[in-house]
Amino acid sequence: MKETYEYTIEDQENNQYNIKCKVEYNTNNEYDTNYYFYDGSKWLKDFIDLHKLSPDNEEETKEFEDFITRVHDYMVHGNIWQDIKEIKDNEEETKESYKLVIKSKKI
Repeated sequence: MKETYEYTIEDQENNQYNIKCKVEYNTNNEYDTNYYFYDGSKWLKDFIDLHKLSPDNEEETKEFEDFITRVHDYMVHGNIWQDIKEIKDNEEETKESYKLVIKSKKI
């Protein structure tokens, strides 16, 4: 059986900076998982177009890039995919070490 969750990963200091991802879990096979990222107009499988999400203003772009670096660090050095899987429907979790807030919604 498939379960789909939409997650919003936000900057703890500025919720305008966020990434939306959708994860399809197969409850019978943990290796059968699909990841999608929202680019502002459509869902892309296994890919995120940061150029479309980045602000036009140079100062805001630097702040957004700092946010993206923290998300990347969490993906590489943390265990983001396991952590978000444990967040229940309509809950949120704060990751202080990365200054991120993650919100979950089952769809």
